[in-house]
Amino acid sequence: MDILAYTKTRSNELADYLDECARSPLVFDGNDPLMHSSDNHIHLWNLEYFAERNEWIDLKYKHEFVTYILDAWKNRIKGLAPYQTQGYRMYVYSDMAPTISVVAETEIGFPYRNSLDNAVYVNELLSVLEHYEGRKWSHNFGGEWDLTHERVLNTVASNKGSISKPTANMLGLKVGELRHLIINMGLSRKVNDIRKKFKRRPADFSHNVDDDYQMLFYEILLPPKFS
Repeated sequence: MDILAYTKTRSNELADYLDECARSPLVFDGNDPLMHSSDNHIHLWNLEYFAERNEWIDLKYKHEFVTYILDAWKNRIKGLAPYQTQGYRMYVYSDMAPTISVVAETEIGFPYRNSLDNAVYVNELLSVLEHYEGRKWSHNFGGEWDLTHERVLNTVASNKGSISKPTANMLGLKVGELRHLIINMGLSRKVNDIRKKFKRRPADFSHNVDDDYQMLFYEILLPPKFS
């Protein structure tokens, strides 16, 4: 199935999102794979958001959706420097939404060293996606809601870059939920741009895993000059 063409028959907005993810800029500066992942990761919250509202988005569709992005990335990274001598590691892992990432192979290896104690490797992509079956993404935030990028950013701006309790309350969230939402929506940089405008220090949106939380990792190892 041509997943992009099929998606266009169902939702132009989701099709645009799929195409945007597949074309997302990929860079591999420096020797720390965690920095590579910081540049080359996408929290697929939008996929879960649409799945909550559309029954046609089932597990098979999600698998095709993620595979399309991974295949597009594989083709694109062949033209970058690490392809010749280093190779790559690709990941799909569980967070508040399925998350995809690609890093160059380095001496460090597994990039998410802060999550190592919580990491559980799985052999299939499907195992990560099944983690989200039978629940709604909005339940991460205490119930039904309808938030957009624009509303979150406008609310932060209206509070002069604050991401504290008053801002969270305006969105119907707790402070921790707001921080998770900013991360999963990929708004960390834009929020810090707003904070800079109001002369606030950058907020630290680095990922912190609860001690009792397990993260599922599906790993693809791509050697140099892979075909």
